[in-house]
Amino acid sequence: TMADSVMTAKLVIKELAQIRGVYASFMPKPMSDLNGSGMHTH
Repeated sequence: TMADSVMTAKLVIKELAQIRGVYASFMPKPMSDLNGSGMHTH
């Protein structure tokens, strides 16, 4: 399903970021002064 694909993509992105020494965040609103993404997965 699309939800499975999204979760897999997020996992791959986080793992690749870790390999490169950076952090991939998918928080809905990581910075209080900027708009959030509003991405929800159920």
